[in-house]
Amino acid sequence: MEEKNLRKKVIKYTVVLALISAVIIGCSAIVVVAVRKAEERSYTAYVDSLVNEYRLRFEERMASAFETLQLMGELMEDGLLSKESIVTDQIQNLSENSSFFKLSYYDIRSEEQLFQLPGSDPEYEFSNRPEEAQEAIRRAWEGEMAVSQVYEQDGVQVITYVIPVYQENEVQGALAGVQELSQFYDIIGGETTSGDRINIFWTESDGTVLTTSAEESAAEYGAAMIEEADFGSDAEQDREKIARKTVRWDGEPYTLYCASVGTNGWNLIYIDNGKDIHSPIYQMIILVTCAFAILFLACITVIIYTYKNTKKDNRQIRSLAEQDQLTGIANLSKFQQEADKLLAQDRNYCIAVINFRHFQYINDIFGMDQADELLVETAKLLETSIHENERCCRGKTDQFYLLLAETKQAAIRSRLQKILDQISGLTAIFHKNYPITLYCGASVEQEGIEGEELRKKLLFHAEFAMKMIKNGHENDIAFYDQKMHEEKQIGLMIESSMQEALDTGEFRLYLQAKKDLRGEKISGAEALVRWIRKDGTMIYPDRFIPVFEKNGFCAQLDLHMVELVCQMQRKWLDMGKEIVPISVNQSKLLFYQEDYIERLCEITDRYGISRKYIVLEILEGLAAENLDDLNHTIFRLKELGFQISMDDFGSGYSSLNILSSLEIDEVKLDREFLLAMGTAREKKQKAMMRNVVQIAKDFKIRTVAEGVETEENEHFLQEINCDYGQGYYYSRPIPAAEFEERFLKEKGA
Repeated sequence: MEEKNLRKKVIKYTVVLALISAVIIGCSAIVVVAVRKAEERSYTAYVDSLVNEYRLRFEERMASAFETLQLMGELMEDGLLSKESIVTDQIQNLSENSSFFKLSYYDIRSEEQLFQLPGSDPEYEFSNRPEEAQEAIRRAWEGEMAVSQVYEQDGVQVITYVIPVYQENEVQGALAGVQELSQFYDIIGGETTSGDRINIFWTESDGTVLTTSAEESAAEYGAAMIEEADFGSDAEQDREKIARKTVRWDGEPYTLYCASVGTNGWNLIYIDNGKDIHSPIYQMIILVTCAFAILFLACITVIIYTYKNTKKDNRQIRSLAEQDQLTGIANLSKFQQEADKLLAQDRNYCIAVINFRHFQYINDIFGMDQADELLVETAKLLETSIHENERCCRGKTDQFYLLLAETKQAAIRSRLQKILDQISGLTAIFHKNYPITLYCGASVEQEGIEGEELRKKLLFHAEFAMKMIKNGHENDIAFYDQKMHEEKQIGLMIESSMQEALDTGEFRLYLQAKKDLRGEKISGAEALVRWIRKDGTMIYPDRFIPVFEKNGFCAQLDLHMVELVCQMQRKWLDMGKEIVPISVNQSKLLFYQEDYIERLCEITDRYGISRKYIVLEILEGLAAENLDDLNHTIFRLKELGFQISMDDFGSGYSSLNILSSLEIDEVKLDREFLLAMGTAREKKQKAMMRNVVQIAKDFKIRTVAEGVETEENEHFLQEINCDYGQGYYYSRPIPAAEFEERFLKEKGA
């Protein structure tokens, strides 16, 4: 009886499905006409957006070129032209990072070069420039930023960008940069963000084609069609709109889309041949999808009704195996399965991993229930943020994974940033203004890897990128790239070879001189470490010191540097030279080692060096941690003859109370004080330095100013009675042998 009833119901639902299908077919015929008209409007708007995208990229490239010139112009307007080293450094930086291959400056009074810029030559004097360039320069003398018309130079098409240079609000000259037209080829020949590539013609106002991404044959008839269309000033009338005209060629209609660049009457024109761009047929896709969805739902209804109990059990089993029980979205195992399937069909995906910062605090402050509610709402938000062919899941407690059908970093960053901002907005759950911040790592497809291996690599790299930005206070996104991989490899190399480098003498002693500001004598130096490997390559301290500070190796290295200093001083004494006190940085880890002082004394005693020639430098942050214990250690060191200096005073924890609380011999003012000279902070920084120096003198603490770069710096320090100066004005860090040759004298000399 049950089977008979089931058969009747199956027949009934089959008839219903057939009727629904018939209705869909009939409605399709009615809708198709409307769809075609909508397609035409959609297609035109779509092509307009593509052409406009090329225009925006073109304008951005020109704006970037002007920004590069303006950086140089600001340097000139600030009156720094007389500082040859500054100008050279700035121009070298410009030449390495800009697209100009020539830079020239033209004084408005002489119409000739005021000075010779690197890469310039007499050929680039005003009188030798083509008329197009001269016209642009004259416009700059009148206060305009100008771009010349295209002209040929040495067989290459070029343009000249020019900006006015001011002194006291008056134009004094023009700064010009010459750029090859090839700088725009990647724009004209590139793909749009949607993945389409169309042939763009760059034309002058009279229709003359300057360059195009089309092939030679297409370029010839394209130029003829542009001439026939004769846009003239149509494109300039409303520059934000795309001008369109239709012409017939060989009996076929072609639509020309024209976008004005807004400079020199230049236009970007696309000739639509119906082949470059696929017509957007989203409406038809939606219609077909809806039809199949209805049929699918009808079939599912029959199946569910017939096998209700079995399906219910299966859903429960799948839920346990594939779903996250708290949020209801897929778990990591299901996500991996789905990702493998999608990646096997299309490799153009990325994987992103999102994690909450300090989620444990949310648990502790607001309770587990509200923390769980935050995770549930986050899961809902992620599901509504992804497309049909994308996936999301919850992995660990507060970690979510996304598989996005994107490969361009800009598009990925935009989507992820929007998602992070929306999750941050869920703070309303707590009815308080609690800041929810997240960090996210993303990885794009790996070339040459397929299937499950591709998914594993994407997951691993996304998690790696996320961990690289774990520490922070704001929403942050990091992409795994080769540089990040290299940084990791360098870190591993440093850790794996640091002990061998110490044993084989790869850590070398460099010295930077200190000058007594009350005379002309070099009266001391600071010991600095340089890692020079066996092959002659150098690893700079900013690469290995952070690694050593994390793994504790810096304590061993600091004592090694003390030994190198004593070894060098012993050599100087044996050679009959006068020695000077040398400062050696000491890690805070050393101050927590019980045998630290004994090991220091053993080194100085072994080489027979008076301890007054060893100045131990500590960072002010160490004083902020445990003042009493630090003072106790300092007192013992001073009793044994060592001198104590506080390094980088003013860089972070600065407190004038530290000067009165610590029994130190010397305080070193951070170089940031002098770097403020010539800025809006100069007056306050000078006042601060003057007062710090005076307070130090009251406490009988000598002062050393770091970062002395100019004669003006030295005069100011002498004026405020600072004791010593250290910086490039006196000497860069140099090998100990060179320091000996330059600064040490024979005894009695």
